[in-house]
Amino acid sequence: LIKQPPFSLVVWGQTPYYGAGVINAMSPKYTVNLCPHTDKTDCPINVYFVIDTSESIALQTMPIQSLVDHMKEFIPRFISKLEDEAYQNQVSITWQLGGLHFSDVVEIFSPITSSRDTYINKLKGISYIGRGTFTDCAISNMTEQILSQAARGVNYAVVITDGHVTGSPCGGIKLQAERAQVNGIKLFAVAPSQKIHEQGLREIANLPHELYRNNYATTKKDAIEVDDETIDKIIQVMVRFELCYKMSCLEITGPLGPKGFRGQKVRADNTGSFAFVCEICTCDLLGITGMYGVIILSLFNIRACADSDRISFFSKGPNGSNGAPGSPGIKGSKGTLGSAGPKGEPVSPEYLSSSEKTSLPMAFPFLIAFLLPSDCEKRCGALDIVFIIDSSESIGFTNFSLEKNFVINVVSRLGSIAKDPKSETGARVGVVQYSHEGTFEAIQLNDERIDSLSSFKEAVKRLEWIAGGTWTPSALQFAYNKLIKESRREKARVFAVVVTDGRHDPRDSDTNLQALCTGDVIVNAIGIGDMFNKQEEDETLHSIACDNKQRVQKMKLFSELVAEEFIDNMEDVLCPDPQIVCPDLPCQTELAVAQCTQRPVDVVFFLDGSERIGKQNFQIAHSFVENVAEKLTLAKRDNENMNARIALLQYGSENEQVVAFPLTYNMTEITDALAQIKYLDSSSNLGSAIIYASNNIVLNSRDRQRAARRNAELSFVFITDGITGNKNLDEAIDSMKKQNVMPTVVALGSDVDMDVLLKIGLGDRAAIFQEKNYASLYQPSFFDRFIRWIC
Repeated sequence: LIKQPPFSLVVWGQTPYYGAGVINAMSPKYTVNLCPHTDKTDCPINVYFVIDTSESIALQTMPIQSLVDHMKEFIPRFISKLEDEAYQNQVSITWQLGGLHFSDVVEIFSPITSSRDTYINKLKGISYIGRGTFTDCAISNMTEQILSQAARGVNYAVVITDGHVTGSPCGGIKLQAERAQVNGIKLFAVAPSQKIHEQGLREIANLPHELYRNNYATTKKDAIEVDDETIDKIIQVMVRFELCYKMSCLEITGPLGPKGFRGQKVRADNTGSFAFVCEICTCDLLGITGMYGVIILSLFNIRACADSDRISFFSKGPNGSNGAPGSPGIKGSKGTLGSAGPKGEPVSPEYLSSSEKTSLPMAFPFLIAFLLPSDCEKRCGALDIVFIIDSSESIGFTNFSLEKNFVINVVSRLGSIAKDPKSETGARVGVVQYSHEGTFEAIQLNDERIDSLSSFKEAVKRLEWIAGGTWTPSALQFAYNKLIKESRREKARVFAVVVTDGRHDPRDSDTNLQALCTGDVIVNAIGIGDMFNKQEEDETLHSIACDNKQRVQKMKLFSELVAEEFIDNMEDVLCPDPQIVCPDLPCQTELAVAQCTQRPVDVVFFLDGSERIGKQNFQIAHSFVENVAEKLTLAKRDNENMNARIALLQYGSENEQVVAFPLTYNMTEITDALAQIKYLDSSSNLGSAIIYASNNIVLNSRDRQRAARRNAELSFVFITDGITGNKNLDEAIDSMKKQNVMPTVVALGSDVDMDVLLKIGLGDRAAIFQEKNYASLYQPSFFDRFIRWIC
């Protein structure tokens, strides 16, 4: 062993102040010249402002764009505090400025320039773009601008954004931020308001976050004034932590160490750690005192001894071992089966008057559905229905998914869809999803491919969140011109259902808000969000509904769209006097259910094998999977463009995942695998299970090629109570979104974690089937509802 020479480091400075995460302003009084220079070193500092002008920024406040205007006030205030100076009489600091603003496109408003007046004039000329948020592309463009224009000097970027993104076409924030940092650009993350996604901001900012994030904001909390404290802190970090020279007096040459072994080859972008070398000196580290001194020590892995002024080096200790699992709870006693009731007489709703129908208990319509012969048909007459749904950034991915489920749930209540677009009976349904101008997408009323409920459901599920601006009036005009005017049937009643959060871009003329109020179109406006308490937004809704207050519905949450009571109301609005037509056939014991024959579906079951479940419930659950496999029409080959394939993953702790069988259409393989499956009786980590399934079931673990069919709907079915470890769960949810997974959650028992269930259900309450116990999996009513949902 080679003995290392003793080493000590003494830092003299004031006592550190720990103040609620806030760094005190550094004292400028210590200006000791440790290394006198005859000539001053030139130090040009390049500051590049990256400004978010997407919809999530522009529409946060009223009037629209006021938040963008405030950012345009923050930057000139920032610039006014940048002073050319001779720092410590050794470094001649000068400032240069550049900038861009972005949404789902990037606009460079100024190249790097030393003219502040020119820069501010160009800044004043920008206006918000108001569409989606591609922050990674903005950072990428900033990096290219600095590398191509800044010949030398120190480079900083001040990124003003709320941290939300709607897409990552340039590789993601983390990748582009790391690329900027590798190229010597330090990034500050500054929030424009209190409505932020902190994790997104921290991904942008350099480490340590105490220097480059530190709750920086353009405005003071609960105020509209520019936050001068944020500006002062950022400038201090720029000046004091990235000087343009090194002080050779603080460097000494140590003895050469022995030649080391040949190291492992690493990636070119890996960055080594710093070596801290300093001779014993009574310096104040360039005046850096207080909390900043502590931060410097942490950067170099140095800790101050609690009992003296000495500095010592400590290595991080090993992780502690996991604790032992807790003992299982006391198993409850098994209940007794109730006696069978007497067999009832067959009934038909034809014998019920309209008043009797409306006075039935809430559960009774559902019972009628199961008492009706399976070939009975609900008829609402000739209906042409157009749903206009908001797909803008301000809606959000989860709420957009709820809008799509609302459309599907309502249409499912309206009986059969007319197979022929020119039919004089039955319902035809169209959908318009809209964001900013030029992004409108439609499912046409006369689309010949929509000839059944399942084909309509599939078309709606394929709609992808646009995540841009909000041009509601133009969307209403588009819906009338392209769907209603061109393809409505002559004898059909025409309904339009508009779902919006009420905000729209002021560049879109209000004159088109009543575009649907032509002829005999019945318009229903559904406004969601607290903003409808304002008078002007009320007027917007009433205009959309053709000034008919009875046709306006207000909600506070998008989840209310899929509430059973609201779906019932919409059914009554669209089909107030349905006819139930039944053939003269004896009642069947089961409801005929579509079996995923019209389209390809790949279903992956996640079976919780934790000790909470219990062996008996585990057996019920895997029997349920076998029943589903028998009910579905399985594909005949792996690349068939219709029918179903299924897979099953049992999971336990973080590293316990067992693929019972991969995606397959072979019923024999499924049956044999289920007969051999063994209960893990372990803990539960669902996040790791989802990631494992993505890498080993959705993808082929051997060649990393996609095992799930590319044209198939990928469905994840979770049989769990949601009580699981949170490790990797957020990463798993992101993976599901990227793979366009349609989740279904079967939650059994009263003791469930609804927050986790909503997470894995991607916020869709309609996708959560909550039953009182595992025995419910045997109930025909539950089983048929489940199959309907999957197919």
